[in-house]
Formats: sequence, C-alpha cells, structure tokens
Amino acid sequence: MIGVIACTKDDFFPFGKQTFFFEEMLGSFSHKERKNFIFYDPLQHDDSTKTFSGFQFDETWCEAESGYPGFIYDRAFSSDRNQTAILDKYRDGIAAHGACCLNPPELSKLLDCKPDFNDFLAQNNFPYLPHWFSGDKPKGNPESIYIKPFRGSGGRGIRKSASSTGTGTGNLQNEVRHFMYQEAGRLLDAEDHAFDLRILIQAVGSKYEISGSAIRMGMKGSVVSNLQSGGTAFSIEEFQSRFPAIAGELESQVSLAKRISMNCMEKLSEQFGQILEIGFDILLTRDRGPVFLEANSRPSRWMFTAIADRMESGGENARIFREMRRNCCTNPGRFLLNISSRI
Repeated sequence: MIGVIACTKDDFFPFGKQTFFFEEMLGSFSHKERKNFIFYDPLQHDDSTKTFSGFQFDETWCEAESGYPGFIYDRAFSSDRNQTAILDKYRDGIAAHGACCLNPPELSKLLDCKPDFNDFLAQNNFPYLPHWFSGDKPKGNPESIYIKPFRGSGGRGIRKSASSTGTGTGNLQNEVRHFMYQEAGRLLDAEDHAFDLRILIQAVGSKYEISGSAIRMGMKGSVVSNLQSGGTAFSIEEFQSRFPAIAGELESQVSLAKRISMNCMEKLSEQFGQILEIGFDILLTRDRGPVFLEANSRPSRWMFTAIADRMESGGENARIFREMRRNCCTNPGRFLLNISSRI
C-alpha cells in the first residue's frame, strides 16, 4: 500500500487545492492501480493505532482504511507552527514502522529551512546568495537585502530593505530569531518586476528528469514572484518576447540553470538517497548568473496550468503546458507504483 499524506481542508474536499492534483495523479491509472493508494491526514491520525483512516479515489472520493503503508508520498504542509511541529514529529517516526518516505524526511528538513539549504549550497560549491543573522556583520556590501522567515512558502513574510541591517522593517525586528538576512540578487532587467525560474526535477524510471520549467513574475514593485502573492506564470519563450532586451542572456542562463539544478539534484540524492521530486527556484542575475534561491520538497504544478489557461489560442502551446502539468502530476504516482511492485 502507498500512503499519501496531506492536510485536509474545508474549501475543496478532502485536501483543498491539492485534491485536484491527486485526482490528476491517478487519472490515467486503472481501477486496480488506484486501489494501491490511500490518502490521509497525519494531523488526524492516532499513531498508537495500527489502522489508518483516510480516503481513496476512484472517480469519486470515499472513506477507506488500511494498515501502515510500505511507501509514503509526503505532501503534508501547514502554515501553522504547531501543526508543522506535529508533522515533523510524524515524519521522524515513519522509518520506525519500516516504511519508506519520499521525499526522505531529512531532505525535507534541509529544504524547508532556508539557512540550512543555503549552507548546503555553499559547502558543495553551488551558486547562492550569502545570508547572515541578526547581530552578524553583513557579508559583502549588498545594495539591498531580503529579510526572510527560516520556513515558509508562497512568499509570505518576505521583506526587502535598502539597509544591510534591515532597519525600517517595522515589527519584523521583534521576530529576528525566526528570520535571516540575505543579499538581494541583482536580477536581469525586467522593468522592476521580480521574477524567478522554476525547474521541476522528478524521478522517472531509473533516472532524474526535468519535467517542467517556467518563469514566475511578480507584480510591478513587488519583492516576490509567487503566484499566491499575485504573480503570473510565463513560458520562457513568452518571457523572452515580453523583455527582448534580455532574451539572449536569459536563454543562456536558463540553459546553465537546468544543468546546475540537475547537478544539485544528484548531489542531494548522494546524501539522502532516492528522491521523488524537487522544485528549484532560481534567480537570473546580472552579476552572478543563475543562483539558487530555494528548493521545495513538496512543489506545486499550478503554474503550468496557469500558463495553459492564459494562452488565448488554446492551440499547440497550451497543449504542451497541459501535457507538462499532466506528466508532472502522474510521474510521482507511477514511480511509487513501480517501486512498490518490486517489493
């Protein structure tokens, strides 16, 4: 049995917007294959019991029970600190039950903590933006800095300051123990729009492959590019057409970014074992070239649907991104089915 852990939500039954992802993941599977998956919420599970109560999907969602899964696909996250602590504790206990969790919990811990991932990048000679903490001397002489929470997603809690000490950021200074300072990258000129490159790498068969890539651009003047914060997703070609002055440099940096992302994936795999998927967020800069911003162990695929939906023609380009979304959704389920069948 393959367990998929996720947090239940009130907006879309049973797992919020992830429900659509899970339905698409199993959409091309047979009835027999779908019976191998049970979806449940660790926040609602009593670990002293041997039975899991959750849901299965086969055209519709229905309640189901199973014993402890042999493989677990980790899609559980919360913005609540107390719930995050419970989830971390749950992940720490998975191995004791003889189950294999993908992604590995230790890898997820590394990627979830921005300073720790930045340290990994530095130790392995990958391009990154220097960071420091409250009371430390700034590294170098940055023109401006980001102040970021150690953990978090969707661009929540990120501020930008023209001061290397982070002054002028209001109440943020009262929570410095949860934040780090980081040099702000000098992005290629996109007319005062923050943007980054998302590269999704997944396990496909016996190797890692880049399953999708696109650019997220924030609203003008915003310091973040996340779609949840009002950003827009573009294909790389669309972005080049929108900003022709940087089209050539952008193409060169995207090519390099794909190579270093794959190298980083392989280095992480050497350290943590089999990885299911990682979404790398990369800045394309004027002075450093492509640099890692962060990496996500539970990446979203929403941007590929957003690109397809926005393409007015609905023709070949829209079809490409819908297929990209479909493959990115299906790959994890197919990989888990394949490895579970070998046991």
